[in-house]
Amino acid sequence: GSLLIVQALVVGVTFVHSFVLIPVIKKDSVFFNNNNSFVWPFLVNNKQFIIIISVCGAIIFNMSTILIVYQASLLSSDLGLDLSSTLAILLSSSVGNIFIIKMVTSTIIIILSILYYYIAKTKGRWKYKEKQNIEHQKIKTIKISLTFCILILILDSINIFSNSIQSHSAAVSFFPYIAVSIDWLHFMMVSIWVGGLFYISLLISRKILIKVPNPQQYSKSFQNS
Repeated sequence: GSLLIVQALVVGVTFVHSFVLIPVIKKDSVFFNNNNSFVWPFLVNNKQFIIIISVCGAIIFNMSTILIVYQASLLSSDLGLDLSSTLAILLSSSVGNIFIIKMVTSTIIIILSILYYYIAKTKGRWKYKEKQNIEHQKIKTIKISLTFCILILILDSINIFSNSIQSHSAAVSFFPYIAVSIDWLHFMMVSIWVGGLFYISLLISRKILIKVPNPQQYSKSFQNS
């Protein structure tokens, strides 16, 4: 259950980050400051996305590793083999291949999130005198961020698809591929809804919890104005 929740968070958070928040930051008011410099503040200052994705990727990898080792330990007693031999047999089976998919995709997701943060940190600010260069760099930055997000979304959708292969839908005798595809689409939609709401709620809560200035100072500044 917890593995499904983490997978849903990756899909929902990445979807909202890609197709809701990144289009919002296309506005010039977000990209330009008083020094007329092009800034990527959404990715440099807002680290929630990178933290959530990297932590969720690590959880998926660790839980997949623990589950495959746990299943191997249960089978080792039944087969009368040592743990390493049983683990090798299990990894060579279809069940083991599914766990390998989970571990590989989660590892790549972690690497992409780290690269995403590194690029945002090192390439997030440029200064140009010509407006055309600024607009060109803005478009380039948006394309880079969308590329990383879409790659993460595709990898986690593959991760979720591995769940559908193991689900009860795969055991249906009548068009099992359709049943697996419907199960995958259903979980993707639920993930976008639940994970997206979580991410939006997190961002809104940060805005609400911003410290309000001292009321006395605020009243004095209001009277002076």
